[in-house]
Amino acid sequence: MGYLISALFLACLISVSGGTKQQSEQGKKQQVFIEPHELALPVAVHQPESPLEFVKALVIHSINGGGSHIFQVRNRGTKAIRAYTIGTVTSVGTGSEWGGTGYRLDKLLMPGQTKPQTIEDWGIEILPLTDELRNKYKLKGPMKGIIVFMVVRVEFADGSIYDAELEYKALRAFFEKNAIWPN
Repeated sequence: MGYLISALFLACLISVSGGTKQQSEQGKKQQVFIEPHELALPVAVHQPESPLEFVKALVIHSINGGGSHIFQVRNRGTKAIRAYTIGTVTSVGTGSEWGGTGYRLDKLLMPGQTKPQTIEDWGIEILPLTDELRNKYKLKGPMKGIIVFMVVRVEFADGSIYDAELEYKALRAFFEKNAIWPN
């Protein structure tokens, strides 16, 4: 079961990002639902020194299969942001980074602004989680995992950098060593 969750999270990014682009080109948003928190709990790391804070952190599933993590961040700092990297780690020991050397923003993320600005900017349609969806996707039983979201790196417009790479690597190593595989 743990391998299923790991494979799902790895495959999901491809299916959600690729599918969303293709479907948005056709004028149709990908339909998703939010994974119930009692099954997969998204957790944002408390990083008071980080210029970015998480406004939303969600685990989603596409009705066409696959799933992903999505998030919205706010610049709570005093400087404009040019790029950033977000990392996730799961309780089964897998991890991902979005942004590589950083999301290169089309426009600077000014203090107080969020990215994406609205749910509509994700290019998805979030469906309500009905009993029918719960049954179809077998969304019952004990919690299967925790997904930890973390700001790894921020590049400011002035060239300075916020870096939490060491903490992120330590978090990944901890979860890899102490992976919790659901039954």
